Amino acid sequence: MINRDFDFASTSNGDLILSILLHRDNLYCAVIDDQNVMLSHQSFTNVSFSDEVVCEAILRQPIFDTIYSKVKVSVLCGKYFFLPDRQPLIRDHVDSLSCKEVYIDKLAGHEVYNHFGLSSHQVNIIDRLSQKATKAIKPYSLHHIANILSCYHIHETENVIQMIQQSLKPAPTEPAAPAAGGTLSTPPATATPAEPGK
Repeated sequence: MINRDFDFASTSNGDLILSILLHRDNLYCAVIDDQNVMLSHQSFTNVSFSDEVVCEAILRQPIFDTIYSKVKVSVLCGKYFFLPDRQPLIRDHVDSLSCKEVYIDKLAGHEVYNHFGLSSHQVNIIDRLSQKATKAIKPYSLHHIANILSCYHIHETENVIQMIQQSLKPAPTEPAAPAAGGTLSTPPATATPAEPGK
């Protein structure tokens, strides 16, 4: 198995960005410098975000001890829905979003809105990580991966097919202590929380 994690962040003196990719039960964190070079990467896999012991273990990792100029969160988990306009009450009509904090991203270059949800435990860990890692008034930006890919391909003149694969394994249920390398073993638009009536 290849170890994807490495750390060269201590060699940089410039402004650093913490980039977080959130999956249903995984969290990937990268440190990026002002030249868009990845200096560090840390993986947390098979995470039970509802387990406070696991969340505290993640928060204690050295990658979150630095103060970053920005924290950017990308989301790739759960079901998401493309609609022609904002539907802030979608959670009342879609079972898979009924117990989630719903976010809405407008896809760059399109009159299409992506509706996606995060559990309260996922929102909690992202809030806590970003508050620890930055002193900014707005601690982080959050976008679905579909919007990030839309921005990336916005100037393409040919048709583009982008395949997105998510984990199909069941969510973990049993917490475990952190393993070596920070891994935890446990069975340009703005995304905003949807507000009723807006």
